[in-house]
Amino acid sequence: MCTIDTREEGESMISDTQDGTFLVRDSSQKGSYTIAVKTGDIIINFRIIFSNHKYGLSESTTFNSVAALVAHYRAVPTRIGITLAHPFSKLQNVCLCFSIYLCSERYVLKYLYAYFQLLQFM
Repeated sequence: MCTIDTREEGESMISDTQDGTFLVRDSSQKGSYTIAVKTGDIIINFRIIFSNHKYGLSESTTFNSVAALVAHYRAVPTRIGITLAHPFSKLQNVCLCFSIYLCSERYVLKYLYAYFQLLQFM
């Protein structure tokens, strides 16, 4: 797998992880992102809204970056009480980056940049 192309792929990556495990993936809407988080026996997908140069899960709480949004919801539960507790393992993310590189060099910079931005909040 080179990228997380579908909701199903993202969900399968975290389906056997502990509650609160999450990942950020490209959304089916071009240019958008989604956070998938495991809670109980299900995986909830939150579309990240981009409006007025800000990111949010709603228009009432917004952030300058996806990394800042993730950092916030790691500390504060969403409106439905879900906390982003465990990022999909760093080792798995690094392996995913190398997998992306092997498939297409143009993707590696995008994902490594996003990965290292998230690291600063962990």
